[in-house]
Amino acid sequence: MPITATLDTIGHILRIEIVGTVTTEEITLAVDRSLETLEEDASCSILSDHRRITTPATVEQVEAFVEHLRRHAPAAHGRRWAIVTASPASFGMMRMLSVLVERIPMTVQVLQDMAAAEQWLASPPA
Repeated sequence: MPITATLDTIGHILRIEIVGTVTTEEITLAVDRSLETLEEDASCSILSDHRRITTPATVEQVEAFVEHLRRHAPAAHGRRWAIVTASPASFGMMRMLSVLVERIPMTVQVLQDMAAAEQWLASPPA
């Protein structure tokens, strides 16, 4: 699977890396596994590295992802999620995602620099 997740127990960050092109089914499976991990650590934030995605998410994938995440809102509620992208198309799709997940509620920041993403996650919430 082109999606891997690793829990940084010291930094309380679930680090997700996506490589290549992913299907909606792979995204859903990754969400389920990630939410299981997050349920174990209430203080955990999420850092997604999307810089090696070859095909940006589609509108349909983003909507399906958000709907699946909404159904699991208790585990996602209040989380901070930094998404790092490399392509303008992926950045735009993740910005759309960031607006849609506000109703969960989650706070999503889409960035193009890994150090800036880590700094944002380390800073106190606004």
